[in-house]
Amino acid sequence: MLLMLCGAIARGSSNYETFFIPLFCFHQQDLSLLFSSLKIQKKLEETKNSLVDLEEKHRQANITIKQKGFFISNLLKSGEASCN
Repeated sequence: MLLMLCGAIARGSSNYETFFIPLFCFHQQDLSLLFSSLKIQKKLEETKNSLVDLEEKHRQANITIKQKGFFISNLLKSGEASCN
């Protein structure tokens, strides 16, 4: 595109539509790709944050399960002791 523009300038062409509109469209495509990339990057960050939150909830759930297992075990042991 740049070579075409340079060639047109060298030939003395002043047809803006022929050279600047495609150049504008090219930049518009770049901006569209950049915008898409930024949206994807933002979504990735949101997904990472969600994953961190889920991992923390999973960790807390495992702790709760272990605590409840410990309490149940102690209750069963104390019930066995009182039966003897």
